[in-house]
Amino acid sequence: MTVKSRYSEDNVAIHKESSFSDYTFLVEHVYIKVSDIQDRGKVVDGEFNIEYPVQTPFYNNIRINLYSRHERKQLAVDLAQKYTDIALDWDVMLNYVIADVIHTLRQPPDVENIDDEPENAAVEYTLKPILIKNQPNSLFCPGGIGKTTIADYWCVLLTHGVASPAGFFPGAGEPINCLYADYESDAETHRRYISAIEEGLELTEHLAIPYISCTKPFYQYVEQIKELVERYHIELLVVDSQMAATAGYPNGMSEAQIASEYYNNLRDIGITSFSLDHSTKADMVNGGNNTTPYGSIVKYNRVRSLFELKMDDSFADSDHKEYALIHRKHNLTRKLPPMGISADYINCGDILESIIFNKCNIADNPELSKKSLSLTQRAVNELKREPMSKKDLASKLECNENSLESSVLYRHKDTFIKAGKGLWGLLNHD
Repeated sequence: MTVKSRYSEDNVAIHKESSFSDYTFLVEHVYIKVSDIQDRGKVVDGEFNIEYPVQTPFYNNIRINLYSRHERKQLAVDLAQKYTDIALDWDVMLNYVIADVIHTLRQPPDVENIDDEPENAAVEYTLKPILIKNQPNSLFCPGGIGKTTIADYWCVLLTHGVASPAGFFPGAGEPINCLYADYESDAETHRRYISAIEEGLELTEHLAIPYISCTKPFYQYVEQIKELVERYHIELLVVDSQMAATAGYPNGMSEAQIASEYYNNLRDIGITSFSLDHSTKADMVNGGNNTTPYGSIVKYNRVRSLFELKMDDSFADSDHKEYALIHRKHNLTRKLPPMGISADYINCGDILESIIFNKCNIADNPELSKKSLSLTQRAVNELKREPMSKKDLASKLECNENSLESSVLYRHKDTFIKAGKGLWGLLNHD
């Protein structure tokens, strides 16, 4: 789209960011900013904010379709009528701005050479070994078992640049800034958790963790989030939860389209993201052993690193919690073995004083072992203690004796060995 105009690079200062474009008409002393630009193919709309003179609000928060000549001309008429003593050609200026915005939108992406030595041969992490840098990461589990508290814990580690005392989350090294986009709780709840986590880590200083309370569908916040990322130098975005964030996407979109659009939105934001999500309905009702979050398989396909959180239900009403963090998918390298996490909530009456996270051994917890480890791994853990008969081992593992023999003991001859007198042991105890 080409527009002949008396405005050019000599008398228009143009500034472009990922979330907006702004134009200062130097001769006219007019500033026009176009933000929250939504490109829907045949319709492109944007929000206009105009200052005249610069830094003096003149006409704010008007949204028009950039393809509509009628809407552009109507805006020009409204501007001209606002102050009749101002002789400015608003229609020409708006035409210039709109032409440049559309031209920028229609530019092809930059081409790069991928047949070159990588700058970093190793996978980079924002929180090693959990959150892959500048990629979408996700954790899912049934509601109410503690995923928000764990997300707050990781935000504290990264914001302060510290490692967990047990060393199983090494932290980021240098502190980074996190943004929490919350659909399910409130700021005061997070303050209680974060203060208690800092107390548990013996941190004496409060640092800023930006937080936004969200009520609209996630796609409507993308431009605002990009501005916050720039303003606060954010390196990690937490979305709590993905299911709530995508609940209000336009009618007529399938679950697959909604999930795909959500990950397109995260890609547009362009930083490390960590989405909290929920288990399938069957898992929440029946306590099943599912391996994917609720909704479309597109979630599993698009996320780069996916974890499931399982809790030992026997601690449900206790101030001590034990979890298994199970790595369900990793696109860039092999999956991690399940990790045991404990959380102790220290209360003084109704006041939460501290939360202390630590490692726990999944092998020492029968319920977590059953929920997170394969039958082969569980058999190894039992035989590490002492050799035992096939019958006793099957009883310990609560499995069928014949299945244990055929699918585990005889199948993995490099691991298991007959130890005599009807007992089974480990070929290499280490």
